Amino acid sequence: MIKTTIMKKTLLYLILLFSVHFLVAQAYVPFPTSNASWKESVGCSIFDISIVDDTIINGLTYHTLVAHEKELHPVGNPPNCHPLGSFTMHYNLYFGAFRNDSVNKKVWFVPPGDTLDTLLYDFNLSVGDTLPIGYKYDPSVNRLFQDTITVVAIDSVNLGGVWRKRYALRHCPISGFNDIYIIEGIGSTQSLLENYYSCNYSNLLGVECTKENGVTIYPNSSYQCNVIVGLETTEIKKQEVKLYPNPTNGSIFITEHEQLERIQLFNIQGKLIKEIQPNRSSETVLNIEGSPGIYLIRLRMVDGSVTSSKVVKQ
Repeated sequence: MIKTTIMKKTLLYLILLFSVHFLVAQAYVPFPTSNASWKESVGCSIFDISIVDDTIINGLTYHTLVAHEKELHPVGNPPNCHPLGSFTMHYNLYFGAFRNDSVNKKVWFVPPGDTLDTLLYDFNLSVGDTLPIGYKYDPSVNRLFQDTITVVAIDSVNLGGVWRKRYALRHCPISGFNDIYIIEGIGSTQSLLENYYSCNYSNLLGVECTKENGVTIYPNSSYQCNVIVGLETTEIKKQEVKLYPNPTNGSIFITEHEQLERIQLFNIQGKLIKEIQPNRSSETVLNIEGSPGIYLIRLRMVDGSVTSSKVVKQ
């Protein structure tokens, strides 16, 4: 009896020792820097967020995020956003840029309209740690948070053939609500960029799936992570309205289109620089008068849909 008890304790000790060693020795998995996308829901909108290219901000390389949005139209009383109801598409929305800090196991983010980065994710945490203030978590700004979010558990999950640390965050002081998870190389299971919402507000958003190199990583490789319905018209809209030349010395020619309602020019930080009405019967000339660099041209159609293109001024 005593011998059996000792053997059980020894076996339990070895299992715990192996688990701790595995978590400590496991290599950190940074965010992907290309060919990756996240599909998520936020309120009445469904987003398909992708990494499109790199940009330089304050001398550092960041990876830009662009999203397509399917905005569902609420119906009924009380209003309900039905996934099969009417909707409006918004294309190529600039969502900001991020960079990996793999040494410190952090991800930094520059929001649209800004040039300074802020903490997006910290994967250098232990059980019992309080989540540090960052872009997704700042109770002084958004009172939908509880005052603190605490790491209550850490384990590892194999996603996409790679072992990644997963952190369980306790975000609601009321029992009955699931914890939020953040996963190395993927981000939050609640939302890639949106704030960590607490308690009843947490059902307003959630990441459905993520993909890398065309393969579903989260929730698992067998999940069909399809593009949002309506996104298939993006390429048609791009073909109908053409912008040239790109790169340019300052003038962009935009082909005529009877459905084109408004043309907007933004700098890479998302600040609106110019807005003009198009000529629907002939080409429209958009003059970029700022310094050389990357700019975003946003085209809004009469049906409310939006598509954007990145241009380079030499």
